[in-house]
Amino acid sequence: MGIVGLVINFFVLPVDVIAERGRKKEDAKKWDKILTSINIIPTIMLYICCGLDYRFNWTGNLPVIINITGLIVSFAGSMLFTWSMVSNKFFSTLVRLQNDR
Repeated sequence: MGIVGLVINFFVLPVDVIAERGRKKEDAKKWDKILTSINIIPTIMLYICCGLDYRFNWTGNLPVIINITGLIVSFAGSMLFTWSMVSNKFFSTLVRLQNDR
């Protein structure tokens, strides 16, 4: 599903938003850089827990409807995030004071 979201973002997002998100932010607040760095920990833990769940079968065999519902909710959240980037051309990953804009 992650690749589908990336492909959709590639075709939908304006070039200036992609450039803004890819550029190094020199004037970002220090506290925001720290929070953004800490935010990677739950993402890594998600993949670790998913792998351990698969290995040890902690959740058992869930009904297919639960898996489909999870995919739909995850995809809807991803599209909401994409919509926010499309509708806000100043969308950035960090809090910054942008005097030039």
